[in-house]
Amino acid sequence: MTASESARVDQDNTGLQETDMGVSVLGDGSHVHKSDPRLGALACVDDAGATIGLVIAFGGVLPEEMVSLLSLLQNDLLDVYSDLHTPMGVEDEHQVRITTGYIDRIQALYDAYSDQTAPSASAVIPGGTASAAFLHKARASVRLAEHHVWIALKENPESMNLLAASYLNRLSALLFVLARTANAEHGDLMWQPGLSERAAQEAQEQQQEAEQA
Repeated sequence: MTASESARVDQDNTGLQETDMGVSVLGDGSHVHKSDPRLGALACVDDAGATIGLVIAFGGVLPEEMVSLLSLLQNDLLDVYSDLHTPMGVEDEHQVRITTGYIDRIQALYDAYSDQTAPSASAVIPGGTASAAFLHKARASVRLAEHHVWIALKENPESMNLLAASYLNRLSALLFVLARTANAEHGDLMWQPGLSERAAQEAQEQQQEAEQA
């Protein structure tokens, strides 16, 4: 089994008996238990790509340009998956590796969309339009994927590509500005620190005033 073939093991019907027993096969043919942090990272990358698919399918009316971009990002995430699935050092001319070119492209997109959004005075509450809400969910999924990739990298620094984690970091930032772009007409809902506590205090004060009246 080549590295490129084994990278599809989680999507094909091969090796099911083995995976039923909690064992998975990496792109170099090595067998690892499903509790391995690398498998957790792969699952989160898979989830991130699926979440972007939900953005496209159910995220409301999106500009054609953004739909094309999101589809490209899904493809990038499969590149990330393939990279992480196949340990570094495997000699396969068809094996995809995340390079600085991937990161530079994401950074350029981030800069372009950031220029179209007004600076935020506070943290942004995920929500607003359907498009923005789904994009925020995709951003959160990518952040979680990055977290798990760093955990796996810490245990496997020689066999994993650090640039895959860097790509996910930039991607979550890009998805954030895409979500803000999707909310441009309606405006973002901004975080108000301590809002519920202030509201409770005001309600209590009003009740006390009413009792004293």
